[in-house]
Amino acid sequence: SLKEMLGIVLIEAMACGVPCISHTYPAMEWAIGDGGEAVDMTEAGRLAAALQAYRDPAYRMARGHAARRRALAVFAKDVVLEQQIQLYQEMLDEVPCRRS
Repeated sequence: SLKEMLGIVLIEAMACGVPCISHTYPAMEWAIGDGGEAVDMTEAGRLAAALQAYRDPAYRMARGHAARRRALAVFAKDVVLEQQIQLYQEMLDEVPCRRS
């Protein structure tokens, strides 16, 4: 896919230690971070060229470990829950208190 709102499939793959290659689309690039790479898939041969590096087992393993670390650091349940709680707290801090 050339465009995804978030790319849950990328996050799921990274959580399993699978490095990802996506199109150069901001949401997908953010989701992947250092857990893979983004290439312009509208250019002929770019995906094939990117895949060549993954033929090297050491490279593939290193990128897979980076993918798993990214998934845990950014998308783990506890991390996301803490971010949501912090967001709600910030919103509540902005609301003036009303007293009856």
